[in-house]
Amino acid sequence: MAEHVRIRLLGPVAAMRGAAAVDPGSPRQRAVLAILASHPGQVVPIPRLVDGLWGEHPPRSAEQSVYTYVAGLRRALEPSRKRHRHSELLAGGGGGYRLEVDPRHVDAVVLAGHVESARLEMRRDAAAEALASLEAAQSLWHGDPLSGVPGPFADAERARLAELRLTVAERHAEALLRLDRPCDALVPLRDLTRRHPIRERLRELLILALLRSGNRAEALEVYNEGGRILREELGVDPGASLRAAYDLA
Repeated sequence: MAEHVRIRLLGPVAAMRGAAAVDPGSPRQRAVLAILASHPGQVVPIPRLVDGLWGEHPPRSAEQSVYTYVAGLRRALEPSRKRHRHSELLAGGGGGYRLEVDPRHVDAVVLAGHVESARLEMRRDAAAEALASLEAAQSLWHGDPLSGVPGPFADAERARLAELRLTVAERHAEALLRLDRPCDALVPLRDLTRRHPIRERLRELLILALLRSGNRAEALEVYNEGGRILREELGVDPGASLRAAYDLA
Protein backbone atom coordinates (compact mmCIF):
# COMPACT_ATOMS: atom_id res chain seq x y z
CA MET A 1 0.00 0.00 0.00
CA ALA A 2 1.40 3.38 -1.08
CA GLU A 3 1.23 5.23 2.20
CA HIS A 4 3.18 8.21 0.85
CA VAL A 5 0.35 9.20 -1.50
CA ARG A 6 -2.37 11.49 -0.11
CA ILE A 7 -5.62 12.43 -1.80
CA ARG A 8 -7.77 15.48 -1.10
CA LEU A 9 -11.44 15.51 -2.05
CA LEU A 10 -12.71 18.15 0.41
CA GLY A 11 -11.96 20.99 -1.97
CA PRO A 12 -10.36 20.84 -5.43
CA VAL A 13 -9.33 17.23 -6.11
CA ALA A 14 -5.61 17.05 -5.41
CA ALA A 15 -2.87 14.50 -4.82
CA MET A 16 0.46 14.59 -3.00
CA ARG A 17 3.50 12.32 -3.13
CA GLY A 18 5.28 13.06 0.10
CA ALA A 19 5.61 16.85 0.13
CA ALA A 20 5.30 17.18 -3.67
CA ALA A 21 2.04 18.13 -5.36
CA VAL A 22 0.88 15.92 -8.23
CA ASP A 23 -1.18 17.17 -11.17
CA PRO A 24 -4.10 14.70 -11.45
CA GLY A 25 -4.82 15.83 -15.00
CA SER A 26 -8.02 16.77 -16.79
CA PRO A 27 -11.36 17.21 -14.99
CA ARG A 28 -12.60 13.72 -15.98
CA GLN A 29 -9.27 12.17 -14.99
CA ARG A 30 -9.68 13.87 -11.60
CA ALA A 31 -13.18 12.41 -11.46
CA VAL A 32 -11.74 8.90 -11.88
CA LEU A 33 -9.27 9.61 -9.06
CA ALA A 34 -12.11 10.87 -6.85
CA ILE A 35 -14.21 7.74 -7.43
CA LEU A 36 -11.29 5.41 -6.72
CA ALA A 37 -10.11 7.40 -3.69
CA SER A 38 -13.61 7.28 -2.20
CA HIS A 39 -13.23 3.48 -2.07
CA PRO A 40 -9.55 2.98 -1.12
CA GLY A 41 -8.33 -0.58 -1.43
CA GLN A 42 -11.54 -1.72 -3.16
CA VAL A 43 -12.04 -2.72 -6.78
CA VAL A 44 -14.31 -0.26 -8.56
CA PRO A 45 -15.76 -2.01 -11.65
CA ILE A 46 -15.33 -0.27 -14.99
CA PRO A 47 -19.13 0.03 -15.55
CA ARG A 48 -19.35 1.85 -12.21
CA LEU A 49 -16.59 4.24 -13.30
CA VAL A 50 -18.38 4.86 -16.60
CA ASP A 51 -21.65 5.53 -14.78
CA GLY A 52 -19.92 7.87 -12.35
CA LEU A 53 -18.37 9.84 -15.19
CA TRP A 54 -21.26 10.06 -17.66
CA GLY A 55 -24.43 8.60 -16.15
CA GLU A 56 -27.08 7.00 -18.33
CA HIS A 57 -25.75 8.26 -21.67
CA PRO A 58 -22.02 7.53 -21.93
CA PRO A 59 -20.21 7.98 -25.23
CA ARG A 60 -19.27 4.90 -27.23
CA SER A 61 -15.65 5.52 -26.34
CA ALA A 62 -16.38 5.57 -22.57
CA GLU A 63 -14.45 2.43 -21.59
CA GLN A 64 -11.48 3.40 -23.75
CA SER A 65 -11.54 6.83 -22.11
CA VAL A 66 -11.44 5.19 -18.66
CA TYR A 67 -8.33 3.24 -19.70
CA THR A 68 -6.75 6.49 -20.89
CA TYR A 69 -7.57 8.29 -17.63
CA VAL A 70 -6.18 5.42 -15.54
CA ALA A 71 -2.98 5.41 -17.60
CA GLY A 72 -2.69 9.17 -17.05
CA LEU A 73 -3.15 8.78 -13.30
CA ARG A 74 -0.53 6.05 -13.17
CA ARG A 75 1.99 8.32 -14.92
CA ALA A 76 1.18 11.19 -12.56
CA LEU A 77 1.15 9.21 -9.33
CA GLU A 78 4.02 6.82 -10.13
CA PRO A 79 6.44 8.84 -12.26
CA SER A 80 9.36 6.47 -11.60
CA ARG A 81 7.50 3.29 -12.56
CA LYS A 82 9.04 1.43 -15.48
CA ARG A 83 6.83 1.28 -18.55
CA HIS A 84 6.13 -2.46 -18.50
CA ARG A 85 5.92 -2.95 -14.72
CA HIS A 86 2.57 -3.49 -13.07
CA SER A 87 1.25 -0.56 -11.07
CA GLU A 88 1.39 -1.12 -7.33
CA LEU A 89 -0.68 1.97 -6.61
CA LEU A 90 -3.47 1.78 -9.20
CA ALA A 91 -3.97 -1.91 -9.79
CA GLY A 92 -6.20 -3.47 -12.44
CA GLY A 93 -8.12 -6.72 -12.05
CA GLY A 94 -11.53 -8.10 -11.19
CA GLY A 95 -13.12 -6.10 -13.99
CA GLY A 96 -12.04 -2.76 -12.61
CA TYR A 97 -9.38 -0.78 -10.80
CA ARG A 98 -8.25 -0.48 -7.19
CA LEU A 99 -6.41 2.47 -5.64
CA GLU A 100 -3.97 1.09 -3.08
CA VAL A 101 -3.76 4.12 -0.82
CA ASP A 102 -3.98 4.15 2.95
CA PRO A 103 -7.57 5.19 3.89
CA ARG A 104 -6.03 7.49 6.51
CA HIS A 105 -4.53 9.44 3.61
CA VAL A 106 -7.85 10.27 1.94
CA ASP A 107 -9.36 13.32 3.61
CA ALA A 108 -13.01 12.38 2.94
CA VAL A 109 -12.46 8.98 4.57
CA VAL A 110 -10.76 10.61 7.56
CA LEU A 111 -13.69 13.02 7.80
CA ALA A 112 -16.14 10.13 8.07
CA GLY A 113 -14.07 8.61 10.87
CA HIS A 114 -14.08 11.84 12.88
CA VAL A 115 -17.85 12.20 12.42
CA GLU A 116 -18.48 8.65 13.61
CA SER A 117 -16.17 9.13 16.61
CA ALA A 118 -18.05 12.31 17.55
CA ARG A 119 -21.39 10.52 17.26
CA LEU A 120 -20.27 7.79 19.65
CA GLU A 121 -18.71 10.31 22.04
CA MET A 122 -21.91 12.34 22.19
CA ARG A 123 -23.89 9.16 22.89
CA ARG A 124 -21.74 8.47 25.96
CA ASP A 125 -22.00 12.14 27.00
CA ALA A 126 -18.33 12.88 26.30
CA ALA A 127 -18.96 16.32 24.86
CA ALA A 128 -15.37 17.56 25.17
CA GLU A 129 -14.05 14.58 23.21
CA ALA A 130 -16.82 14.98 20.63
CA LEU A 131 -15.95 18.65 20.23
CA ALA A 132 -12.32 17.75 19.51
CA SER A 133 -13.38 15.17 16.90
CA LEU A 134 -15.72 17.66 15.23
CA GLU A 135 -13.06 20.37 15.14
CA ALA A 136 -10.66 17.88 13.57
CA ALA A 137 -13.34 17.15 10.96
CA GLN A 138 -13.87 20.85 10.24
CA SER A 139 -10.14 21.43 9.78
CA LEU A 140 -10.06 19.06 6.79
CA TRP A 141 -12.07 21.31 4.46
CA HIS A 142 -10.23 23.27 1.77
CA GLY A 143 -13.19 24.62 -0.21
CA ASP A 144 -16.17 23.16 -2.03
CA PRO A 145 -15.76 19.37 -2.26
CA LEU A 146 -14.71 17.94 -5.63
CA SER A 147 -14.88 21.41 -7.13
CA GLY A 148 -14.47 21.50 -10.89
CA VAL A 149 -15.00 17.74 -11.26
CA PRO A 150 -17.80 16.66 -13.66
CA GLY A 151 -20.14 13.70 -13.67
CA PRO A 152 -22.98 12.13 -11.67
CA PHE A 153 -20.67 10.70 -9.00
CA ALA A 154 -19.13 14.11 -8.30
CA ASP A 155 -22.56 15.77 -8.24
CA ALA A 156 -23.94 13.23 -5.75
CA GLU A 157 -20.79 13.29 -3.62
CA ARG A 158 -20.79 17.08 -3.48
CA ALA A 159 -24.38 17.05 -2.24
CA ARG A 160 -23.61 14.33 0.35
CA LEU A 161 -20.52 16.09 1.66
CA ALA A 162 -22.25 19.47 1.78
CA GLU A 163 -24.98 17.92 3.93
CA LEU A 164 -22.37 16.24 6.11
CA ARG A 165 -20.58 19.57 6.57
CA LEU A 166 -23.79 21.12 7.89
CA THR A 167 -24.38 18.15 10.17
CA VAL A 168 -20.87 18.55 11.60
CA ALA A 169 -21.56 22.24 12.23
CA GLU A 170 -24.80 21.40 14.03
CA ARG A 171 -23.15 18.76 16.20
CA HIS A 172 -20.30 21.14 16.95
CA ALA A 173 -22.80 23.72 18.22
CA GLU A 174 -24.61 21.05 20.22
CA ALA A 175 -21.33 20.00 21.86
CA LEU A 176 -20.61 23.63 22.80
CA LEU A 177 -24.06 23.92 24.38
CA ARG A 178 -23.50 20.73 26.37
CA LEU A 179 -20.24 22.23 27.61
CA ASP A 180 -22.09 25.40 28.68
CA ARG A 181 -20.34 27.52 26.05
CA PRO A 182 -23.34 29.10 24.25
CA CYS A 183 -21.52 32.34 23.42
CA ASP A 184 -18.92 30.39 21.42
CA ALA A 185 -21.70 28.89 19.30
CA LEU A 186 -23.45 32.14 18.44
CA VAL A 187 -21.27 33.52 15.63
CA PRO A 188 -21.18 30.33 13.50
CA LEU A 189 -24.87 29.61 14.16
CA ARG A 190 -25.94 33.12 13.13
CA ASP A 191 -23.92 32.82 9.93
CA LEU A 192 -25.18 29.33 9.06
CA THR A 193 -28.81 30.20 9.83
CA ARG A 194 -28.55 33.23 7.55
CA ARG A 195 -27.16 31.04 4.74
CA HIS A 196 -29.58 28.14 5.34
CA PRO A 197 -32.77 29.85 6.55
CA ILE A 198 -35.11 26.85 6.19
CA ARG A 199 -32.87 24.40 8.10
CA GLU A 200 -34.78 24.04 11.35
CA ARG A 201 -32.07 22.31 13.37
CA LEU A 202 -29.69 25.25 12.91
CA ARG A 203 -32.41 27.70 13.94
CA GLU A 204 -33.31 25.58 16.96
CA LEU A 205 -29.68 25.51 18.13
CA LEU A 206 -29.36 29.26 17.58
CA ILE A 207 -32.45 29.87 19.73
CA LEU A 208 -31.03 27.67 22.49
CA ALA A 209 -27.65 29.41 22.33
CA LEU A 210 -29.33 32.82 22.52
CA LEU A 211 -31.45 31.80 25.49
CA ARG A 212 -28.50 30.36 27.38
CA SER A 213 -26.48 33.50 26.74
CA GLY A 214 -29.31 35.66 28.09
CA ASN A 215 -30.67 37.06 24.82
CA ARG A 216 -34.35 36.13 24.98
CA ALA A 217 -35.53 38.96 22.71
CA GLU A 218 -33.32 37.85 19.81
CA ALA A 219 -34.33 34.22 20.38
CA LEU A 220 -37.98 35.19 19.86
CA GLU A 221 -37.06 37.17 16.74
CA VAL A 222 -35.19 34.18 15.33
CA TYR A 223 -38.17 31.89 15.92
CA ASN A 224 -40.68 34.32 14.39
CA GLU A 225 -38.44 34.84 11.36
CA GLY A 226 -38.13 31.08 10.92
CA GLY A 227 -41.87 30.56 11.09
CA ARG A 228 -42.44 33.24 8.46
CA ILE A 229 -39.77 31.84 6.12
CA LEU A 230 -41.03 28.26 6.46
CA ARG A 231 -44.58 29.30 5.66
CA GLU A 232 -43.53 31.46 2.70
CA GLU A 233 -40.98 29.06 1.21
CA LEU A 234 -42.40 25.63 2.04
CA GLY A 235 -45.97 26.25 3.13
CA VAL A 236 -45.40 24.54 6.50
CA ASP A 237 -45.31 25.55 10.14
CA PRO A 238 -42.25 25.06 12.39
CA GLY A 239 -41.64 21.47 13.48
CA ALA A 240 -41.98 20.11 16.99
CA SER A 241 -38.32 20.59 17.97
CA LEU A 242 -38.26 24.19 16.85
CA ARG A 243 -41.55 24.88 18.65
CA ALA A 244 -40.11 23.29 21.79
CA ALA A 245 -37.13 25.66 21.66
CA TYR A 246 -39.56 28.56 21.28
CA ASP A 247 -41.54 27.38 24.29
CA LEU A 248 -38.39 27.72 26.39
CA ALA A 249 -38.22 31.36 25.38
